[in-house]
This record gives sequence, structure tokens and C-alpha cells, in this order.
Amino acid sequence: MELDTGSAVSVMAHSDFVQYFGDQKLNSSSVLLKTYTGEKIKPLGVLPVEVAPNTTDKSTEVKLETVLVAATPVFQDGIGTLKNIKGKIVLQDGAIPRFHKARPVPYAIQQKVEAELDRLEADGILSKVDWSPWATPIVPVAKKSGAVRVCGDFKITINPVLQAEQYPLPRIEDIFANLAGGKRFTKVDLAEAYLQMEIEEDSKMFLTINTLKGLYRYNRLVFGVASAPAIWQRAMDQVLQGIPGTQCYLDDIIVTGANDNEHLENLHKVLQRLQDYGLRARRDKCEFFKPCITYCGHTIDAQGLHKCKEKINAVMKAPQPQDVQQLRSFLGFINYYHRFMPNLSTVLHPLNELLQAERKWKWTKECEQAFQEVKRLVTSETVLTHYDPSLPVKLACDASPYGIGAVMSHVMRDGTERPIAFASRSLSSAEKNYSQIDKEALGLVWGVKRFNQYLYGREFTLVTDHQPLVSIFNPHKAIPMTAAARMQRWALFLGGHRYKIEFKSTLNHANADGLSRLPLDTATGTKGDKESVAMFTLMQIESLPVTAEMIERETRKDATLSQVYKATQTGWAASERSFLAPYFQRRDELAIDSGCLMWGMRIIIPTKQKLANVLFAYRNATHATTNRTPAILFLGRGLRSRLDLLKPNLRRTVMDRQIKQGKGTHTQVARTLGPTLA
Repeated sequence: MELDTGSAVSVMAHSDFVQYFGDQKLNSSSVLLKTYTGEKIKPLGVLPVEVAPNTTDKSTEVKLETVLVAATPVFQDGIGTLKNIKGKIVLQDGAIPRFHKARPVPYAIQQKVEAELDRLEADGILSKVDWSPWATPIVPVAKKSGAVRVCGDFKITINPVLQAEQYPLPRIEDIFANLAGGKRFTKVDLAEAYLQMEIEEDSKMFLTINTLKGLYRYNRLVFGVASAPAIWQRAMDQVLQGIPGTQCYLDDIIVTGANDNEHLENLHKVLQRLQDYGLRARRDKCEFFKPCITYCGHTIDAQGLHKCKEKINAVMKAPQPQDVQQLRSFLGFINYYHRFMPNLSTVLHPLNELLQAERKWKWTKECEQAFQEVKRLVTSETVLTHYDPSLPVKLACDASPYGIGAVMSHVMRDGTERPIAFASRSLSSAEKNYSQIDKEALGLVWGVKRFNQYLYGREFTLVTDHQPLVSIFNPHKAIPMTAAARMQRWALFLGGHRYKIEFKSTLNHANADGLSRLPLDTATGTKGDKESVAMFTLMQIESLPVTAEMIERETRKDATLSQVYKATQTGWAASERSFLAPYFQRRDELAIDSGCLMWGMRIIIPTKQKLANVLFAYRNATHATTNRTPAILFLGRGLRSRLDLLKPNLRRTVMDRQIKQGKGTHTQVARTLGPTLA
């Protein structure tokens, strides 16, 4: 179609409409068109579409046609055969063969199914067999053209007993990072991709299908086999290895370049490589030198990534969820574009609450507001810029009571910041008990791990809205010795990276803050936390007279410590700072572990008389096997940490009491042992 700038409308042939807009519905029209010479035309219908000018110059068009003509074998009809690479189906040891009888086929499509089986046999895709220990029933699937595709229902035969193929599919982030810097884009669609790969002889019997015409076995890799995507992806990565500006995801190959000449050169290499390996593509489904293309559910152009309009429309038309399963499906759809939406926190929180196992389903006014608001957010014009190794990178992280979030951005040459990606996740039940400073630190560490592929080996800037972390994680300063062991481990992890850290107030930190308040990904705790000495020791004290639960219970009852506990978890209010001054001064050293309030590596013990008496008696008893007081084994300096912090006179009383009872030596032992809790 050519745009007629001198006419009020532009027309196209019905064949072009079917080719380019076959999935769209024509609107009826009563308009009668008249040509320049007076002929009248009654259109079949009208369809509003977005158009873009073809900015490809004539010289580029000529060069492109030359490249395509040279690759004529790639665009021939029929199914190609991948050379030098064969697929292998591997089953688990002891897998028992499964034979299923043929399913009845509706009379209306029996002839079409038979014709398709004959075609596949003639092309060498299928071979007739008389017997097989394995047999999979077929599922006929109707195509838009009216033909029938024959698929095997392998989920009931070999899929449950397949050995997992240990080859990863590309992540969305990796795909688009490899296309960074491209100006225009080409998409090459491989024809019936899997069927172009032969499989090894000993794998063929696993792919036997049972049909109305008897048993057939596949000689090629086939759709529906669970390991097929990984097998095919490995082969395509091998075929296209070393070609710049190229990314393959299963049967679609994207080619780009920093300019038209580079783009043409990369495309020529791709087509030549496909020809060398015997692969074929469908030219009618390929797109060449487009300013933007749709790929993996996203629209990509020179500016970056955009949400796909078709998927946005599907979200906008989604009905109100009626149960948890429907809500999960809706949120999963939203999660597909979570990297575009930094401010989901408070909006989706009512919906996330409905997912709790103990929560009774009730669609409230707040839920409906959240449901409608997230639909509005999906239509936002957020664009993610392509990752560019030459530009500075910032990673802003934040934490809320129930999640952590991170935003990775580029600092552009004009000084503005443009997001590369957003990420978030929920806190685990244990992490929700962390102090606020620990949650903020966890957010930084998780963000660095989440985007490690972009950050490792280069300099970047960490951004936090929690001022104390700027000092604790300053790469040029030693971490305070009073910091909890968890914080020390995280500081060591960050020490393996080249970074600067800066403070940004919450008002200017909205992107990461919003993500943390409604994380979409599944909660996953930080590995290694439960291996700490603190966690181990606190679990052991369950068998002792004073347990972590007792300390937690009395801490929550204590008028002072209960407020310290809450402030440590949720943050310090201005009104609390003078009232709890001794604690506020040490707020960066306070943490919560297994419900116990910690000062650095020591437990803060409530001063309730009953609990204190138990500790005094327990401290003065000698352990049967070590001749040391259990207080040393159990708390070390834990009791004295509370006294050192607030009650120095009471500490003197305790020491005097120990000396009178002839136990003064234990104090000396405790000093030499040092803290035992982390």
C-alpha cells in the first residue's frame, strides 16, 4: 500500500488486508469512493491503523534486495534440514513405556487429518511403523487457513519422564541488551522451526503417534515435547554464534545494526549462516528494516522497549476476578510488564492481600479501585532504554514492610536518568521481622544480585534513602564492629563490586519506593542467613530455661523495649527520639533476630524480675560437661549488653552478687570469650 497524501483516505487490496491485518475486524462503511477518473468504488469496510513512513533510502533498498536474492535457497518452499546437528530425546532411568490408543477424530476433519499425515510422510517428517512400545494420541488443531495441524499429546507419555534439558532460554533482559544501539530491525521467521531438526535414531521411537491411520513416528523434533525448546535454542545459538547485532529466541531471529550498512552486513551473515546449515525461513512472515518490531510480547525501537498494544488491550478487557485463581492469572499478566511500572506498590496491595492463604475472599471497594488503577497504569507510556555499557549506571533500591524494589537507570549524556529495568519481590516471613535498616540493606544486596549481569566488573552508583547505609556500606570505610553479622556479610558481598553509594531522600526516590511496596515476584529469602551463628544459637536455646520465645514475649511486654522493637522494625518517629535517646543513638546497630532485639552481636534482655532471676540462677550454674556457666555458652555477653547499654549501676550489682557467691571467675571467662551471637 502507498499512502496517498492528496486523498482523504488510503485504500489497499483485500489480499494485503488478509496478509497484514488478518486478525483485525473490518468495520462496516456506507462510504462510496470515487476515483480521479470518475469510477465508483464500494469498499468492503474500514479499519483505522497506525502507519509510519518508509524511511529506507533507495540505495539501501537495492542493497537489501541483493542480499535477499543471494539467500534465495533460504526462502524456498518446503521444510529445511539442519545440517550437522541432531536432537536427542533422553528419558529418566527406569522410564516405563506408555502406549495410548488413537483418539476418535470428528468426521468433519478426518479427511484433512489424513491429508496432513500423508503430506508429513511424503516430506519425510513421519514414517509409518507397525509396532512401538510408546504411542502418543494426536490432537488436531485447526489453522486460520482452514488446514489442520497434527500435534502429539506428549504430556501424557514422554514429558513426565523426560530428563530436563540443561540449556537455558534467553531472558528478556538479555535479548534486548544484545539489540542495544540498533536503529532499525529485521525479523526472520523460521519455517516450522522444530521440524527442521532431525533427531537421532534411538530417540525416534519415543515420538511415535497413534492416529486414525495407524502408528507413525517422527523423524524430526516436534512441537509439544517438553525439552524441544531448549534443544532447538542450543542449536540456533550454535548456528548464529559470533554474529553481532543478532538475537534468536526459538523460531524468530532479530537482526539490527548501528546504521544501515552494519545492519545489512549482519543480515547477510545471518542468511548465509542459515543457508550453510540448510535452514529455511518464510519470507512472507519476515520483516525487513522496520523502525519498530514486536518481539517476545514487547515492541522494540531505537528509543527502547515499549509494551505491546495487543497485550495492553487484553488487560483492559479483563473482567473482575471471581476467585484467587483468576486473580493470580491477572496479576501474572501484569507481572509480564512489571519492569515498566515502578509505582505498583500501594495500588496492588489490596489485591495481594487476597492471595493470602488465611484470607477469606471478599472483593472490596479498595480491591476494585486497585483493579481499575492498575489497568490505567498498564496504559502508561513508560519506555525502557536499551542498556549501553558506555553510559553511567545507577541502581536505586528501597524497602517497605512487605517488599523490596530496585530500579536500574542510565545517566544520559544530557544528565537525565532513564530507566533500564524495574524489579521487585516480596519479603519472606523471616525477612519481614528484620529491622528497617536490615530491610533497606537487603534491598541493596538483592538489587545488586538481581542485576549482577549488568553491574559486575564495572563501576556503578548505589542509591538509598536510608542515610545510615551510606556510612555502613561506604566502600572506602570499614564497617562498624558493632554492626550485626548479617550486615557484615552483606558489606563483604558488596565489597566485591566497584560502586559508589549516595543518599537520596524518599521524595526523590519514588520509583524504587513504589516497587518495594508492592513486589510482584515470589518471595525468596537471602541464602545463607540461617547459617549464621546467631540463628544457630537462637534455635538451640529452645531446650534451655530461657528461650528466644520467652525473650521476645517479655520484650513486647516491656514498656520501653516494645517501642524500641517497633521502631527498629518500622523506623524511628521524631517523637520517640528523645524518649528513647540511648537506643536512638545506637539505632544503626539494632536488629531483630528470631524475635529477639539485638544490639550488634548481643541480645538485649528485658529487665523483668522473673526473667532476670532465671538468668541470674542460670548464669551461676556450672555446666556439667564444660565446667563453664551455661550463661557463657548461651548468651555470652548478651545479658551484659542490656546492662552496658542502659543500666551500668545494675551491672555493678550483678557483678557484686556473683562475687559474693564465689562466681567472680565467670565474669573473667566471659570477657575472654567475647560475643557468641551474631
